[in-house]
Amino acid sequence: MMGEAVTTRNSDRLMLAITGICALLLPISLAEAKWAPRSSALAFVCLLSLAFSILIGPLRLPRAVRWPMVIVAGLVLAMSSAGLFRISTQAAITRLTGWIADLAAKRIVEDPELVTFWVTCVVWWAGYSAMHGILSGRRALEAMLPTLLTLSLNVLYTRQHVGYLLAVLFGLVILMAWTAQGRRQAHWVERSIDYPELWSDLVGSALPIAGLVCVLAWALPPLASGTTLKWLNELVHGPVSDTRQVFRQLLGGADLSNVPALPGESEASLPTSRSITNPPDLAENVVMWVWTDEPSPMPPEIAAHLPPQAVTAPVNKVNWRGLTYSIYTGRGWGNPSLTQKPLVPVTDTTQSYTLTQRYEIVSPHGDTVFAANQPVSTTAALAALYRPGTETDLAGLRGTTSQYTVTSHVIHADEETLREAPATYLSPQGNLRPDLAPYLQLPDRLPQRVRNLATQITADVTTPYDKATRIETFLRTYSYTLDLPPVPEGRDLVDYFLFDAPGGYCDYYASAMVVMLRVVGVPARLASGYVRGEYDFQRGEYRVIAKDAHSWPEVYLAGIGWVEFEPTAAQPTFMRGHRLPPVQVSAEQVRAAEIRHEQVTRVTWSTTGIALLAVVLAAFLIRRERRFAALPSDMLIPLLYQRLRRRGAWLGVTVSPSDTPDEFVSAFNRAIEQRAATVHKLRLRPRIEISQQSAARIGDVYRQASYSPIQPGASEAHEALKAWRAVRWRAWLLGWLGKLPTRRKS
Repeated sequence: MMGEAVTTRNSDRLMLAITGICALLLPISLAEAKWAPRSSALAFVCLLSLAFSILIGPLRLPRAVRWPMVIVAGLVLAMSSAGLFRISTQAAITRLTGWIADLAAKRIVEDPELVTFWVTCVVWWAGYSAMHGILSGRRALEAMLPTLLTLSLNVLYTRQHVGYLLAVLFGLVILMAWTAQGRRQAHWVERSIDYPELWSDLVGSALPIAGLVCVLAWALPPLASGTTLKWLNELVHGPVSDTRQVFRQLLGGADLSNVPALPGESEASLPTSRSITNPPDLAENVVMWVWTDEPSPMPPEIAAHLPPQAVTAPVNKVNWRGLTYSIYTGRGWGNPSLTQKPLVPVTDTTQSYTLTQRYEIVSPHGDTVFAANQPVSTTAALAALYRPGTETDLAGLRGTTSQYTVTSHVIHADEETLREAPATYLSPQGNLRPDLAPYLQLPDRLPQRVRNLATQITADVTTPYDKATRIETFLRTYSYTLDLPPVPEGRDLVDYFLFDAPGGYCDYYASAMVVMLRVVGVPARLASGYVRGEYDFQRGEYRVIAKDAHSWPEVYLAGIGWVEFEPTAAQPTFMRGHRLPPVQVSAEQVRAAEIRHEQVTRVTWSTTGIALLAVVLAAFLIRRERRFAALPSDMLIPLLYQRLRRRGAWLGVTVSPSDTPDEFVSAFNRAIEQRAATVHKLRLRPRIEISQQSAARIGDVYRQASYSPIQPGASEAHEALKAWRAVRWRAWLLGWLGKLPTRRKS
C-alpha cells in the first residue's frame, strides 16, 4: 500500500505539472499574437492563477465565498495590468466609463489598455479553471475548456500555427484518462473494492492515443478533399466571421494589422494599381458599419401604412469611395506616384450638401479608408493621397485606424443644372488644365472600333452630361454576369467587353464608360469602394458587406465637380431631377401610421401571447392528465369520485357527506335528466345516456373500493378513468346550456 501511495502521489504531481504546462501555453500563444502592449507579463498572470488555485484548494471554501475571491482577484490584477492603478482615481473612473459607453454603443474601442484588461482576465480565469478543476476532481475537458476555447479563437482570429493547440490537446487526452481513472478509484475505495495499481498502464495507453489524436488533427486538413474543405469553410465561416467582428469591437486597440482575412472573407484594402482579372467577392461578411447624419430611412412597417406616393420617392444614392484611378492600361487601372499629405478642403459648390459619416471598419483593410464623394475634414489622423502637380486632385484617404469620422461635400444637382455644365476644361492661359489632363489619357493601342462606337453613341448630343447619360444608358443594356472568362492575352479589356464578352461586372461597365467618355473629350475616372449597404434599424447604421464592393465612373462637370454615374446593370442609377414633387406627409399622417403600426403590433403580440398561453395550458393539462392516469388504483378511484361530486355540484346536485355512492349517482343522473329537459331541442339524448352510464360506472368502482374486501384492480381503475373522460365535458356542457334559458328570460 505504501508503494501504491507513493505512486499515486507521483502521478498526481505529474498530472498537475501537465495541467500547469497546458495552462502556460495560452499566455505564450497570446504573447506571440501580440494582443496586448505588455503580452510578456501574461505568463506571470497565469502562474499567479495556478498558485492561487493551489492555495485556496485545500480550504474547501463554499462557492459563495470562493467565486467572489477569484473574481475580485482577477479584476484587481487586470486593472493593475491595464495601468488603472498608476493614474488618479478620477482618470481611472473616466476611462472605465468611456469603455462601458463605447461597448454599449457597439463602437470599436481603440484603447490598448482595454485589450490588456480583457486578455488578463481571460488568462487568469483559464489558469484558475484548469488547476482548480483538476484538483477538485472535475472532468478534465470541463477544467481545460476555457484554455482550449481561447486558444482555438486565437488560432481562428490570428491564423496562428496550431502547435500550441495540439500540445494542449495532447495534454488534455492524458488528463481525461487520469481524471476518469481517479473517479473510478474513488468509487472502488468507497465500496472497499480491492484493485491493482493501474497508473503505469493508464499512462502507457493514454500516450499513444493522445499522440494519435494530435497527428490526426494535424494531418487530416491537408489530406481532406477540396470539396470537404469548402463545405467546412462554409459551415464555420459565419460564426468565425461574427466572432472576429465581436473581437474587433472589444479588442479594437490590439495591434493586429498583419492579421490576414479568413478564407472567403474579403479584405477592404485597395491597391494604387490594379488589374481587372477576378470578379467581385460575394461573401456575406460585414466589412464596415457606417453612420450618417442624414435622416434614417422610414421603417418598412411604418411605410406600409402611408400612401404609396409618400414612400416611393427615391433617396439619395451615396457610395463609400476608397480610391480613384486615372491611368487606363488596357488591362486595368493605375495611378502615378501619389503624394501623401494632410487633407486640404476644397471650395464648396452650391450643388452639394454636407454629409457627416462615422465609419467602423471590421474587416482587415490595410491603410485603405473610405469616404463619400469629396471629403473636406476628418476627426482621425488620416492622410490624403494627391496626384502629382496638383493641390486639390484627391485620389483617396489613407490611414490604419478602423474608427473615424469624415465630413464630405456630396454633389446633388438636378438634371437641368448638370446639363448646363459647359465643356470648358482650359486654364486661363488657354491650355488644358493640368489637374484634368490625366483624366483624358488613353493608351495608344486602344482599338479604333471602341473610338467609333463612343463617337456614334454621342453623335447627336453636345453637353458633357448628355454624353455621359447616353453612354450610361447604352452600357446598361449589357448583361451582368460574374461567370466570365479572363480577357484573352493581348486584348484590350474595354474592347473585349463591348464586342466579344458574354457580359461583365462592375469593373467592366465602369472601365468602358470612363474610356468612352475620354474618347469624346469628357474627363472621367474610375472609382472603387462600396455601395451604401443595407440600413440596420436596430443599430441606426448602414451594414456594408463584402458583396457590396463596387466600381463606378466619375465624370468631371465644370463648375460642379466629380459627378458619379452608374452604368452597371445590376445597380440602381443615380436619381437626379425630373422627380415628382415631394409629397408632403403631415405630422398627423405619420402619427396615424405609427398608431396603426402600434395597433397591428399589439394585435400580433396579443395573438402570439394567447397562442403561447394556449400551448402552455394544453401542455399543462396533458401533463396533468398523464400524471393523473399514472396514479395507483387506490389513489385514482377516490379522486375520480371526488371530481364526479364536484361536477354534480355544477349541475345543481345537493351533495351531502352522508350520501352513499348509489344515492349520489342517482341524484347526479336525475340532474342530468332535468338539465336535458331544458335543452331538449338539441337532441342530446345519446350524450345523456353515455353520461349516466359513465357516472354509474364510477360509482360502482368507488363502492367496490370503499366497501368490498376485493379491491378493484388496474383494469377497473382504467375503466373508471375512461368513464370520467366520457362524462366530465358532457356534464359541464349540460350544466352551462341549462343556465342559458334562465338568463334569456331575465
